[in-house]
Amino acid sequence: MFDVRLSLTQKPPFMLDTKTEELFTHERYADFNMMLGFGDGDIKHIDMRTGQILHTTSDPYVDGIGSIVYNANSNAFVTSGYTDFSVWNIDDATGEARVWSHSHPSATAAVDSGGDYTTNAVFAEDDLILVTSSAGTIETFRQEFDIV
Repeated sequence: MFDVRLSLTQKPPFMLDTKTEELFTHERYADFNMMLGFGDGDIKHIDMRTGQILHTTSDPYVDGIGSIVYNANSNAFVTSGYTDFSVWNIDDATGEARVWSHSHPSATAAVDSGGDYTTNAVFAEDDLILVTSSAGTIETFRQEFDIV
């Protein structure tokens, strides 16, 4: 069982000295499959019927995953949270996810300045991602998908 009511508002303190798994978010992406997003950047794909972990990966750009949003039309999802966001594609054949693109234009500057910086990314359209930040910015990011 997981409690997903906790929201990510800053870099989780446990990330500073340990790699303890703490669930921040989840997203259902198929009839029986769910993605779990953890505070250490890990993403686990599980089968809800059995609880079995199907795939595990780590987001190389988002240090603490506060949100996962899936879009069935593009078979993609975005992760967002501490410092950045990433756009992912799910391989139909294997069910594994891979990073397609990433980055909020202001993320690097905010991280370099030493401030806490979080983003939230959602699909505004099938190929348009709306990104907001704790620094008060709102931007759009167009992603070209090979939608069949």
